Amino acid sequence: MPTQENASGVSPADLGKPYGLTPHQVNSILADAQLQVRRPGQSGWVPTATGAAFVFEHPTSGAKPIAWLPAVGEVIMEAVSPIIRFIETQCYLSQHARTPLPELWQAYEQWSANEGIERPLTRSIFDQLVAKHGAKCYPSPAGRVAVDLALVDEASEQTRLEATQLQAALDQVAQFIETQCRRSTTTRAPAEVFYDAYKDWMRSEHNARPLGHKDFFERLDYYGYPQQRDARGVQLLIGLQLIGRRPRLKVI
Repeated sequence: MPTQENASGVSPADLGKPYGLTPHQVNSILADAQLQVRRPGQSGWVPTATGAAFVFEHPTSGAKPIAWLPAVGEVIMEAVSPIIRFIETQCYLSQHARTPLPELWQAYEQWSANEGIERPLTRSIFDQLVAKHGAKCYPSPAGRVAVDLALVDEASEQTRLEATQLQAALDQVAQFIETQCRRSTTTRAPAEVFYDAYKDWMRSEHNARPLGHKDFFERLDYYGYPQQRDARGVQLLIGLQLIGRRPRLKVI
């Protein structure tokens, strides 16, 4: 049984952060797990007899959420893990792929049935986790689509090989940021300097072909490092600085 000794309370917002879930979605999961029920005649939630063992603090009014013991995080992880496993095993990253979210959801429901998963959570939680695990989701005339994500069973062997190579290249951009750069909120350096350094690093460290110019900067933007054009028209990269190198400014 959980204990409050040396523990602190976590809110539904805290429980949902690692997965990109809203407090409403977390509360829905906790209700499905029979840890809480709606407060009769009022807003808010009350713990069930089972959930009471996991409560750190229960506010007397519905204005504040229940503060749970950290052990409840395992309930959330167990609930979302099938979706994460589906994304990791039944999908792959592929440039220019555009997969409608309803199609992904339908495939997930079928996969869940085959895997014996009784309650595959809700569509909104599924969409959130797809967006959290690498796919950008955008509206389209036919509904929301997951960009750069495709279902494995639709891929040829060549396409899967290309997807594996693409994923490796994307992971190496993250590695380049972590090992060759430092974050700096005040830095604005010429973007081309970073691409030159990235190409040199890929060849010397991985003996591999680097991503193209456009794909490299799209990935940096995805990680939170956008470009901005200065008064002279030079593209600057914001928030990142190369370690041990002085920027090589081009003479115009």
